[in-house]
Amino acid sequence: MEFSPDGRRLLVTEKTTNVLLPPANAIDSYRVRDDGLTSSTPRQIASHGLRPFSLAFCEDDKLVVAESFNAAPGASAVSSYRMTSKGSLRVISGSVPNRQTDVC
Repeated sequence: MEFSPDGRRLLVTEKTTNVLLPPANAIDSYRVRDDGLTSSTPRQIASHGLRPFSLAFCEDDKLVVAESFNAAPGASAVSSYRMTSKGSLRVISGSVPNRQTDVC
């Protein structure tokens, strides 16, 4: 889980969902209300890569997502995104392999 830099969104990776059924490979984006609680229904955003495992915001508010590709040997990757004002994500770079077997 990670809050957006402005604190208005809470992002959660769907790393334990069944990758064969919707909403497989999703990143949930919850709106954080003024009272600090989140919206009850997230915006589900498809991850560029298979099984998004963790995420973090870095400089210039870019979001980096580690993808485990179900621990397939040497298949893990990382992708990057920019968050829109409506809480959606736009891909900056698709899955870039890091040749690891699992990202955890």
